[in-house]
Amino acid sequence: MLNPGFLKGSQRRSHSSNGTWMIVTKTRLPHHREPNEFVFGPTFCWWLDADDYETDEELKKIREEHGYSCVDFCEVFPEKLPDYEEKIKDFFEEHFHTDKEIRHSVAGSGYFDVRDHNDRWIRAWVKKGGMIVLPAGIYQVVYNKKYARELVVRGRMGKTPLFHHPISS
Repeated sequence: MLNPGFLKGSQRRSHSSNGTWMIVTKTRLPHHREPNEFVFGPTFCWWLDADDYETDEELKKIREEHGYSCVDFCEVFPEKLPDYEEKIKDFFEEHFHTDKEIRHSVAGSGYFDVRDHNDRWIRAWVKKGGMIVLPAGIYQVVYNKKYARELVVRGRMGKTPLFHHPISS
């Protein structure tokens, strides 16, 4: 379950190319509520320079604040991701990771659907330059567009295991 302070986040810059909004239920479409219910203010999504991630001082500061030293890439594209079809199925099923992850989009875009502390779905659209912090234990669903390349920052080396929601499996 998501902690109540999750959406308070940091005072870092948010950016209009990324958006967060409440949705009725998880789905692959943008699926805004009627009327639209955007999540404003400092959230768990920020914008950083995607073309300068290797020397970006803001990203270095975020990594230091979270105590994260391990960085790798996740490329969601059939020719780049081993076992693409199987991995996509995992992304589309509701799941959580045991470790917090920071994902910084350096190319492409995708949606991250997460549950808030009231069990409501929030959709974050993360495009090139967008960064999202996904707390450990938060249920999520990931829908990538045709291509996404993400810098994944975590506290330890290796992939963090994912656990499917018992009802969605």
